[in-house]
Amino acid sequence: MSKHRTVAVSRRRVLVIANSSAGRVRDSLDEALKVLKEQGCDYTIETPENADILIETVSNGRQNYDAVVIAGGDGTLNAALPALMGEGAPIGILPFGTANDLARTLELPLEPTDAARVVASGRVRRIDVGCLNQRYFFNVAHVGVGARAKRSVTEESKRRWRGLSYPMALVQTLKTYRPFRVRIDVDGHSRRLWAVHVAVGSGCYFGGGVPVSAEAHIADGKLDVYCIRAVGPWRLLRAVGAIWRGGPGPDTLWRASGHTIELITRRPHHITADGEAFGKTPASFHVEAGVVPVIVPEQRTEGKAHVP
Repeated sequence: MSKHRTVAVSRRRVLVIANSSAGRVRDSLDEALKVLKEQGCDYTIETPENADILIETVSNGRQNYDAVVIAGGDGTLNAALPALMGEGAPIGILPFGTANDLARTLELPLEPTDAARVVASGRVRRIDVGCLNQRYFFNVAHVGVGARAKRSVTEESKRRWRGLSYPMALVQTLKTYRPFRVRIDVDGHSRRLWAVHVAVGSGCYFGGGVPVSAEAHIADGKLDVYCIRAVGPWRLLRAVGAIWRGGPGPDTLWRASGHTIELITRRPHHITADGEAFGKTPASFHVEAGVVPVIVPEQRTEGKAHVP
């Protein structure tokens, strides 16, 4: 059996794990739970108080329920990730976060009530995760202007601007950020570049729906990397626009994909992944293929930047 094969499972007993501080959880969770009940799911709710309890709760739930549903955003999913890998019940997602990039990659509805219907009736696929310096992530890791922009996003700006908070911070950061030298090794092949931003993706999106590339997949057993070269402001804005569109981009963008990636800089640079701080460079990446079983829609749109 292929590790990426889609399978159907019973989901009568569901454990819902809610992050009460994430986005819209307080406002809309009851409506999503009502949908689960209407669809024949008997649910239990847990609200772990910290990351350690979250991991323990998820791990136990995967052994004792038919599905474990995470009601939260990308940060909550990243915190739970160590317990989401390997054998056990599949994972459902109710997207209550600010960016919800994993939900976008999986073509999940961003409306929680619609996502609840997917939990009840969708199918299961096994997806990849990235590993960065022995820590796992679903979506994209950033070094450079993207990491600095993410660190400048406040809880207040997320509440006010929601999905626009990261793009707005990125534009502001681009005005003052200085380039840096980086050596990028992809499966042992090296490239030295003068860069303002480097991103390594396991998933397809970051920052609330910005594509990693038009060819990115979260179940192809590879990581995608791109670098925005150090250029003048107008060419830089053109490169950023190309990334937003997910197209091939101008010559200011350098792209590659592989199983292992190394980022080496002259001085340490901050790294963020799934919106969380992941230390500093040097950075060593590899892909863990097909390790997380996730509930996805029964019918999906064919095309790029999706689960294959």
